[in-house]
Amino acid sequence: MEWILFLMGIVLFVFAFRLFRKNNKDKNSLRLYGLLSYISLAIAIIGMTLIMKPIYMRLPNDLASLIPSAIGVTIIIIASHFLIKPGFDEKK
Repeated sequence: MEWILFLMGIVLFVFAFRLFRKNNKDKNSLRLYGLLSYISLAIAIIGMTLIMKPIYMRLPNDLASLIPSAIGVTIIIIASHFLIKPGFDEKK
């Protein structure tokens, strides 16, 4: 189940991000595909966290909750650079 969730999120993210980059002139498309990209990325992060849960459980209590959160936030920050920036670029 975890692998299906992870792979579904990755495939959906690649599809949405490709459409996001392809239709970057239309503001409504940017919003729609950007939102779809964020949702699919969240699905992939949840799947990744579930897959790695046995590893996280071996860590001390504080790290077991901190590391998955830090990884998820880092991935979202990196993705936001690619998903938000095109919407604010000035068109020449």
